[in-house]
Amino acid sequence: MRLCTGGFVDAAAVEKFIAGVRRQHKLIRQFVYASGPSFDFWFMGMIPDDQWHAVVNSDINGAFHFIQGSLRVLQQQRCGGNLIAVITAAVGRTPVKDVLSAAPKAAIQMMIRSVAKESGRYGVRANCVGPGWIDSGLGMVALAEKLDDKTREQLRKKNIPLQKFGIADDIAYATLFLCSQQANYITGQTLAVDGGLQI
Repeated sequence: MRLCTGGFVDAAAVEKFIAGVRRQHKLIRQFVYASGPSFDFWFMGMIPDDQWHAVVNSDINGAFHFIQGSLRVLQQQRCGGNLIAVITAAVGRTPVKDVLSAAPKAAIQMMIRSVAKESGRYGVRANCVGPGWIDSGLGMVALAEKLDDKTREQLRKKNIPLQKFGIADDIAYATLFLCSQQANYITGQTLAVDGGLQI
């Protein structure tokens, strides 16, 4: 079952959401955090305080409550399971004007690694998927509305070895792999799905 907080920053709201899914499906083995707010690209020294606090509150606190709530369920069920966070490939390569994405996602990455370290004894695996430039969702908005044609083409041809932007299915398939038996001995890792952007 794929769950998304939709930006919940209230622990009680997340608990209520997860409880509702449990009533309907009983056993939940897969939890996927795939959420985050929209924001503008800023140089570090120019980020407005209100944007910084809004992104941190929504993304870091939302992920924290979701991860805690999911972990409680996985431990109570005593049959293992997976916790996946979709973050960003930018955690592996310091970005320019993208710290509003990378910094919160780096915090989420550390939470996931902590879960992997602490909860493996319960059969819980925890990993991250790190998308690069994906032509879907917020990525599509950024490519279409926040980059001009010249910048977009330069990014695609000079920064991405595969010279193409990803699609939503690329992220979905990576997530499904990490939830599968083929990834049964993988935990605490971040799988970059970025066309080689981190190289």
